[in-house]
Amino acid sequence: MTEPHRAALILNPRSGGNNRKGRALAEQLRALAGVDVKADISVHVLEDFPQLFDILKQEAARETKALFISAGDGTVQATQTWLAENLSPETLPMIGILPHGSTNMTAAELGLSLKDIGEQARYIASAAWSREETPRIIRPSLKVENPAGSGPQHGMFLGGGAIAAGTLYCQEAFNRKGVRGNTLAPALTLLRAAGKALFAGPAAPEEEDRLDRPWPMRVIADGEPVGDGLHIALLVSTLKRLVFGARPFVETDHEEALRFSLFRHPPPSLLRWLPVIIWARKRPERLPPGMISRPVTRLEVKTSAPFVIDGEKLMPPEDEPLRISLGPAFTFLRG
Repeated sequence: MTEPHRAALILNPRSGGNNRKGRALAEQLRALAGVDVKADISVHVLEDFPQLFDILKQEAARETKALFISAGDGTVQATQTWLAENLSPETLPMIGILPHGSTNMTAAELGLSLKDIGEQARYIASAAWSREETPRIIRPSLKVENPAGSGPQHGMFLGGGAIAAGTLYCQEAFNRKGVRGNTLAPALTLLRAAGKALFAGPAAPEEEDRLDRPWPMRVIADGEPVGDGLHIALLVSTLKRLVFGARPFVETDHEEALRFSLFRHPPPSLLRWLPVIIWARKRPERLPPGMISRPVTRLEVKTSAPFVIDGEKLMPPEDEPLRISLGPAFTFLRG
């Protein structure tokens, strides 16, 4: 007997404002029901965010093979955390990310490439995602083992210091006022921070209104101390590119590793080095002054700086270093 092709669509109606794209996709899937549908599809609309975890438990019991997530980075991150903490690596479902949120950095690299809602509906309903030849990417996640106030968290990007301050400012100043997407709001945030740095000089630790204020950090990478003092930002990811195509990591062929970069205070000349830091392909011997970047498998960071994991705020513990390691690999459907 052929195993059923079970799939689920999880729709966060608050992502991207009203998530009109996700609602339209849900309607098309309902319209396709009974019309040569090869997949057993369940559609879930989140009435409140904690409902997500009950849905994931239900779909795990159903042995669902593919989860399609119509939402932003935060919902994807929460889904990955529940799956990684509750299922074994060999039973993890495939994930199809539909970029319907305010921020879609993970989806830009790992999400479904199908942009048309009708194509997305047909791809899901026809079980095209189950075929061996369907495009997919297997990518490890990162695991934050001991954040303050919660259990372990899993995701694809972790940023500390100025990265966290800028992300939270972007959400408050732009995303909540309707400026969404992976380009305009982050670019406006970057212009604000860079403008201050250019005209007012490097920020001091006590300048709490500066997005680029430095934070004391003691950083150990794979057992080796790599930083102890004031630092502006720390980045960790398994993504190759971030918002607006940024490449803030040294080039590496190590797919089973975390991409890691650390920026000391004071920063180098922004006019000269900012384009290099953001867009240039970087070799270890050609890094800008004050930048450390390498592939790692484990980090320990002792700091009081704020962090964000896939856009969601995260704080380090007070009495021990924040521990970051490789998480399980997920299979992302590309369409």
